[in-house]
Amino acid sequence: MGVIMPIVVAAFYHFFDFPHFESERAGLQAVLKKWGVHGSMLIAHEGINSTIAGSREGVDAVLSYVKQNVVRGEMTHKESYADIQPFTRGKVRLKKELISLGVPTPSLS
Repeated sequence: MGVIMPIVVAAFYHFFDFPHFESERAGLQAVLKKWGVHGSMLIAHEGINSTIAGSREGVDAVLSYVKQNVVRGEMTHKESYADIQPFTRGKVRLKKELISLGVPTPSLS
């Protein structure tokens, strides 16, 4: 009999034009809290980069929210499993850029 791993860890990033990313922070934070999902989401004008962990139901709900309300389309992710929650809290952080390319970007307010 195999070991049951109750915690789903999902990692994803998606580059897309996200000019109003700051206004999406509260909704993303709320969905993490509602489903008890921990980890981090970095959002910037060029997209989202995240690693989250929680129950199967919670992770699926967060991924669904991101696809429907943020990306507004399909997005791929990778999953692994853990015996215990690897993160202590859920946090959505605003970034000037996800990957530093040395190109000037709009400033954060």
